[in-house]
Amino acid sequence: MSGDSEQEYFSDGITEDIITALSRLRWFFVIARNSTFVYKGQAANVKQVGRDLGVRYLLEGSVRKSGQRVRITSPLMDALTGNHIWAERYDRELTDIFALQDEITASVTAAIEPKLIAAEGTRVETRSIDDLDAWDLVARAVSHFWKLNAVESAAAIGILRLAVQRHPNYAPAHSMLAFVLLVSTHVGWMPDQAEQEYAGRLARRAAELDESDPWAHMALGYLAFTQRATAEAVQHFQTALDLNSNFAAAHGYVGWALVFDGQSEEAMGHFEQAMRMSPRDPLNGFFFAGISAAH
Repeated sequence: MSGDSEQEYFSDGITEDIITALSRLRWFFVIARNSTFVYKGQAANVKQVGRDLGVRYLLEGSVRKSGQRVRITSPLMDALTGNHIWAERYDRELTDIFALQDEITASVTAAIEPKLIAAEGTRVETRSIDDLDAWDLVARAVSHFWKLNAVESAAAIGILRLAVQRHPNYAPAHSMLAFVLLVSTHVGWMPDQAEQEYAGRLARRAAELDESDPWAHMALGYLAFTQRATAEAVQHFQTALDLNSNFAAAHGYVGWALVFDGQSEEAMGHFEQAMRMSPRDPLNGFFFAGISAAH
C-alpha cells in the first residue's frame, strides 16, 4: 500500500469493502479481515500466503496518491502457481473518498467473479467428470457456457444436468442450469420450449434450497422476462442485486426487461452500469445489443 499514512484509512476501507462484497458471492469461501490484514504492507510470498490461509486465490492491491489523483492497482493471483489471473488499474480524482471506495469495490468485485469461475473451470478440465464434486461440476459447466455459442452451451447443460442429478440439494447447480437453459432457448441455441418449463422448476427449486442465491433470482427474473412480465422480472433482478449489489449481469438484464417494455432511457442506465462494473464480462455482447435496441 501507499507509504502515505494519511491515506492508509482509505486503502483499509477499500480492502474491507471488497472482502465484504466478495463474501456475498455464494460461490466462494473468503478469508475474514483479521486474517488478511496480518499481511498488510509486507512483501509476502504468494504461494506461502496461500498455504498459510488455505486459499487458492489471492487478491492483492496497492494505492498511490499524487495531489488529488489516486492510482489503485489490483491483481488477482493463483496462490498455487503464483500466476496472474487478472489485473486492473484505476486512476481517479480523490474528491469524495466514500464514493470512490464504493466505485472501486463494485468494479473489482464484479470483474472477479467471472474470472474466478473461469479459472476454476480451467483447473478442473483435466480431471475426469467422475472425480468432480458439486462445485467443480458447476465451475466446469460455467467455463463452457461463458464462451457463448451453441456447442459450448450444450456442453455446459450436459454437465449441469449431471450436477443436479448427483447433488439434488445443491442450489447453484439448479440455478445455473436454469439460467443456461433459459438463455439457450431464448437465443435459439435450443429450440425445445419444454426446456423453459423445466428451467422454471429448477429456478424455483434453487430458491427453495437457498433463498440467498442471487443466480436463483436471476433465473426467475429471466423466466419472467421471456414471458414479458416486466414488473415481475425487474423485481427478481432487483432481489439478485439486493443480495449482491455488485452483480453486473443483474443490472444488464434489468436493462433488457425495461427495453422490451419501451422504457428505453431507464434501460440505458442499467446497461451502462453493468458494463462499467464489469467491462470485460462475457455477457457484455448481449448488453451492447440491448443498448442498440434502446436507441
